[in-house]
Amino acid sequence: MTIREYLFNNKVTAAQMARDLGLNPNYFRLINRGKARPGYELAIKIELYTGGQVTLQELRNGNE
Repeated sequence: MTIREYLFNNKVTAAQMARDLGLNPNYFRLINRGKARPGYELAIKIELYTGGQVTLQELRNGNE
């Protein structure tokens, strides 16, 4: 699942998720659009935040 799909399915805004993860909203926007890949630790943080719905492998391999 992509971050975009997660946000839509769980009715969470990108700004809220960025805030919860402690990220700059502009950087999170780049990750959400697939223009940037998160580092290993951030990818794990996103996977934990989403309860495994968005996986480390999807984030790091650019399969979003």
